[in-house]
Amino acid sequence: MLRKAIKAWDMKSSKDIRAVYEQFKEADNFQSDLTNALTDPSLQRGATWLLKHHLENQAVLKTSETRSIYQNLGLFTHWESKLHILQSLEYLSIPKEFKATLELFIRPCLKSKKKLLRAWGYHGFYHLNKTFPEYSKETDLLFQNAMLDESPSVIARIKNLIKSRENQA
Repeated sequence: MLRKAIKAWDMKSSKDIRAVYEQFKEADNFQSDLTNALTDPSLQRGATWLLKHHLENQAVLKTSETRSIYQNLGLFTHWESKLHILQSLEYLSIPKEFKATLELFIRPCLKSKKKLLRAWGYHGFYHLNKTFPEYSKETDLLFQNAMLDESPSVIARIKNLIKSRENQA
């Protein structure tokens, strides 16, 4: 049912994808169905949006569902799907065995032609660093270099991350 609803979405209307969420969010198997839908390339844009929205609404995924997301990072090819995953990272724990996988997912986003994807790539690297402090020096260097030659919208995102980092120190 969820898969059918996502497939019917026109991939443009935020109102329609929100309606899909409202229709299915209370279903017992919503999270597992959603996690499974993430692996279908034809559903990923809608499924990743639903995931992000679900997490923003204080949902907590099961460990197996979180692991499935990290195991399938390589399947996300559309920039919007990547964006939604990056935006979801602040709500997901990062298991140690997926540290390298996540890093390999984030790095190309930092070099994307899409400013929005680059901005959220820095966000993703920030959250990788929060879990794994060994990335602190590299995060500092990435942020410093970006402040010199990134677009204003990306710099604004980085400034917010720096503020957040300072507030947590």
